[in-house]
Amino acid sequence: MSTPLERDRSLARLRLERQRLREQTRLRRQHRRRVLTGGLAVLLVALAAGKVITGGGAATPSATPGATKQPCAYRADGTTNSVVKTRPTPLGFATRRNGAATMVTNNGTIVFDLLTNDAPCAVASFAFLAAHKYFDGTSCDRLTTGGLQFLQCADSPVKGTGPGYEFPDENLSSTTTYPAGTVGMVNHGPNTNSAAFFLCYGVTDLPKQYVPFGRITSGVDVLMAVARNGAQPSGDGAPVLATTIRSLRTTGT
Repeated sequence: MSTPLERDRSLARLRLERQRLREQTRLRRQHRRRVLTGGLAVLLVALAAGKVITGGGAATPSATPGATKQPCAYRADGTTNSVVKTRPTPLGFATRRNGAATMVTNNGTIVFDLLTNDAPCAVASFAFLAAHKYFDGTSCDRLTTGGLQFLQCADSPVKGTGPGYEFPDENLSSTTTYPAGTVGMVNHGPNTNSAAFFLCYGVTDLPKQYVPFGRITSGVDVLMAVARNGAQPSGDGAPVLATTIRSLRTTGT
């Protein structure tokens, strides 16, 4: 049976979801009106210039269901960090690319695809921090081995601080469970994504409030080796097999 606190959190999440849906509906209607009023003028200009593209032209990548339709908003959160002193500049929504991340740890290498179309804001932030070597030398300081099966990484290089910004949730509408291989954002409430992330080595049941932004393609065995050694305290604590990120870089972002 759920507690009053859990019910309050559930109701708050429902209210936020309804607000987001209403805003998306309003923006879609506004976009349709602009298309209807401006489409004819654009077509006439294109015809005059002889630049109308017919079959065979390159298609503009579109967002998959559940992807954000809004510009990424990286809000200052009051923290500072000597490693990162600016904020990300997100990719243009018409120029998204496939990306991948390579995370080299003291226990082995983990590679994962970045879900650029589904979670462009999270991927842009992640690639930005990786380029600034934010993750290098940080630890994966939480391991869960019960109903939850993930390794959590990326304590700030400067203890007690973050990268200096937070950004909104995205890619949550179709998320019900977090299967093995999922890479997701850690948060401390709605729309508080920052730098920390988790990697699932088994199916993990979590509330639908953590942004999945990656999918592991190799290195699950590294996570399994860490998991086999257990955590202290048992079940949810620091991994007994200490794990440190030596380097983390992205490509194609």
